[in-house]
Amino acid sequence: MASDPHAQELADERAAENQYKEAMDRRARMPIPTQGARNTLWTGTGQVKLPVGGFGQFVGRVALVGPDPEHLDGRSDFYIGDGHYELDGVEVFHWSARVACTFFRGSTHHPLCERVAVIRTYAHRNGGISEFYDEAIVDDPPGVPFRRRVLSIPAAPTRAVLPTTGRSLSTKPAAQSAPGKSDAAKTQPLGPEPVKAASAKGPGSPEKDGLRAADLLHARLAAPRSDQLASVLSTLQPDQYEVVAAPGRTNCIIEGQPGTGKTIIAAHRAAFLVSPAIEDQDKPEGKVMLVGPSRQYSHHVAHLLERLAPATRDLIVVSLQELLEQLTGRSENRVWGPPSYSWQDVSQELADFAFKAWRRITSAGRPKYAKLRDAVEHVYETLRVNGGDRPLTTEHEWREYLRRLPRFRDAQDDRSLQPLLAYIGGQVQPLRALQGIGHVIVDEAQDVHPLEWAVLTEINAGGYWTLLGDLNQRRSDHTEGSWKNVAAALAIEDEDLPLVRLQRGYRSTRPIIQFANKLLPKTERELASLQNEGPEPLVVTTKTLSPEAVAQASGLLDRHPHGTVAIIDTDPEPTREELRARGWIADRADVTRWRRDSRMLTVIDPDHARGLEFDGVVVVEPWAFPPNLGRQGQLYTALTRPNRELVIVHQKPLPEELRGRRR
Repeated sequence: MASDPHAQELADERAAENQYKEAMDRRARMPIPTQGARNTLWTGTGQVKLPVGGFGQFVGRVALVGPDPEHLDGRSDFYIGDGHYELDGVEVFHWSARVACTFFRGSTHHPLCERVAVIRTYAHRNGGISEFYDEAIVDDPPGVPFRRRVLSIPAAPTRAVLPTTGRSLSTKPAAQSAPGKSDAAKTQPLGPEPVKAASAKGPGSPEKDGLRAADLLHARLAAPRSDQLASVLSTLQPDQYEVVAAPGRTNCIIEGQPGTGKTIIAAHRAAFLVSPAIEDQDKPEGKVMLVGPSRQYSHHVAHLLERLAPATRDLIVVSLQELLEQLTGRSENRVWGPPSYSWQDVSQELADFAFKAWRRITSAGRPKYAKLRDAVEHVYETLRVNGGDRPLTTEHEWREYLRRLPRFRDAQDDRSLQPLLAYIGGQVQPLRALQGIGHVIVDEAQDVHPLEWAVLTEINAGGYWTLLGDLNQRRSDHTEGSWKNVAAALAIEDEDLPLVRLQRGYRSTRPIIQFANKLLPKTERELASLQNEGPEPLVVTTKTLSPEAVAQASGLLDRHPHGTVAIIDTDPEPTREELRARGWIADRADVTRWRRDSRMLTVIDPDHARGLEFDGVVVVEPWAFPPNLGRQGQLYTALTRPNRELVIVHQKPLPEELRGRRR
């Protein structure tokens, strides 16, 4: 009986990837002489173990319209993977190499982009290929675009195929393959049934306009979420790739509503910029720093970056709070109060006065200090007395502000003064680990205060930026109100500032997005969500907030046993007490995580929820979320964290825009 051609091709691709993994593993075990500091990822994960060889996983495969003698020595197809290798006459290129544009379908970065006939995308499960999806790029692709490699293949266990939501050009299920007779790789004109061009979607559909690997993408979006960000190289979309692969000596601002892939872009761009496979002209002049909004964010992206950029010393991942702590020597749990009391606490002008004070102190030579703290105190106290006999400013409003500053011993514990002390610390003695930064990527950039931008500017010696954010999620009246103001603060000229607006939503279902977007101005509510189906958000009125929140979270855990669930509350302590009473135990390493038996639940405030995602979310008492400038930035962030289900538990009246759905 004739065997299934698709199953044969799938088995061959699995065998090829296994051979690739073995080669990458051998490369990883080779001794590599190194000097200098250990990995500087500030994520608590320690030094990445693997060298730059890669993990040995295919991302995709590209078939051309015909053989190419100039770039491929007469061959007509190649792989995209996480390390360069030649595999029995078929070359594997690193995903960050320019030729990878042929697979990601970005703008023409390579001459072969114009000769692509078919791209193949791989789905992985349990560390191996579970299925592949072929897409025709030309109207008349080759009948057999990929040469089949005949290998000796052990019988593969049957694997469940990822579900698809649309028509795939390779839809036959995986089957076991019979062992071959030879270990030698050969090429024969044998493969699956001929590839046919995919039909375009209808007008207005989010699948239209360049969406790639749609079936696999939909399956990935419907899959349970992990507490750590996973690589999406196989489904990275052309518009995302364009930003990820932009040269390191360019500036870019990416604006998008929640779930449009900003954090995905930030992490993959960081890995791209430190990749050894990119061209010299695309590399930044120095190291790369990825700045996120919280420690939870650092943990969220750490695993992905260890995979995409293993063993690099050129990448620093740090939250803004961790960065301030490094510069002040004061941990977050030792400071109190809000991030700012007035606009002056976080003003660029305050940084200018501090700079002026330090220059004045060192004008006749730098004094000798026993320790860094003494130098910071000297600058701060000079600022507090407005320079003494030689005023730093004559403006009445600023003179009064400086006069009201607390003494240094009290200022150290004041959260609103941490950016000022960090700026002074950076002026007095820049951290060695932060020297040589050539490009800074800032996620959730809408929440960075002007004085914090001053801190980052001092660190960013190269002066190039990638900024990602959403002004509708601003959590403070004291941050910049427009990207134009941010660009001005960073001395970026308008002509150097391409503003990219992401229009496609990946994370949340359409019902969740439509519900949350009621908080936005009507002109800003449009978003093409790829997940159309899902339950309507549930609004529960109760007199017992914490017990109801925990009960609803338990229900979400029942419905998403392999996913992630969170409770987001402006005051999480009552919920934590309720969890303790029910036998839940807080994780010692991360107090936002609670465990009971095999279950895990995250309890978090809206500030630390930024940049994170979960399968289900319970938002507690929307009334308590503080608005800013007439907008509900923190509440909007909380409502858009879930991928599949949203529950709102409240006792006091909801914001008027959200009234209507209740139980």
